Amino acid sequence: MACESEKAEREAGKLLLSLGGTPNYYGFRYTVYGVALVIREEAYLLALTKRLYPDIARYYQTTREAVERSIRTLISVMWDKNPELFWELFGYPRWWKPSAGELIAAMSQYIKVRE
Repeated sequence: MACESEKAEREAGKLLLSLGGTPNYYGFRYTVYGVALVIREEAYLLALTKRLYPDIARYYQTTREAVERSIRTLISVMWDKNPELFWELFGYPRWWKPSAGELIAAMSQYIKVRE
């Protein structure tokens, strides 16, 4: 299980880097860990604010609000660099930035499909 989680985290990190994200943002780490949790247990997607963000926050010893805000900041940075790269991730043209939950959901599905 740990090996599978590590692989999911590696793939999520690569995907964020390809979207223009960098590890110097807290949101990078939070997103990578969140994607790994969702890949392990898809039910997290049904309870983002009640379960996923609090679990990420507990792991990183921060708050649920800080987790979501940091992921939104990372999304803004990546969107400003090249929004067209999100098209491949989502599978269709996006004219607006994704929410934190949309990004985690899309990344987890993208990684699962490519396995």
